[in-house]
Amino acid sequence: MKKYIFVLVLILSNISFSQIYDSHRFEMAFSRIEQAFESSSPQNLWPLISSRMTIRLEDSLYEDISSIQSESVLKDYFKNKDSVEFRFAGKFAHHRTADGNGVMTYVSDKKKESINVDVYLNEFGLISAINISNYPSSTAFFNFSN
Repeated sequence: MKKYIFVLVLILSNISFSQIYDSHRFEMAFSRIEQAFESSSPQNLWPLISSRMTIRLEDSLYEDISSIQSESVLKDYFKNKDSVEFRFAGKFAHHRTADGNGVMTYVSDKKKESINVDVYLNEFGLISAINISNYPSSTAFFNFSN
């Protein structure tokens, strides 16, 4: 009986440690994403971008693009954005993935604008998808073009 209890405690402690490690990894990724958006420096995201990802930037959808393509797309998007403010309003860790959302406020052509941001992390804490649009996250990655 003692052996079974010992094994059970050992398994539960490993699960608990793994969840703490995952949440720490996700929290570090979310913090880095906030800093990159706030400084309009998407190049700070490069270590966090998975090899293939999906990005929605307003009305444009980029499906299953390479990390090099995503770097270029994000760089172009942030090029004309000034005074960017962004913080995650919600961050949610799931079994092996995480997602976060918030509102990004920026100045473009002397006009202050706001847009919703949803970021999805894979099990390695890398960005697998980004939605920077006012489309609901449930529909963000559908192609709406005619």
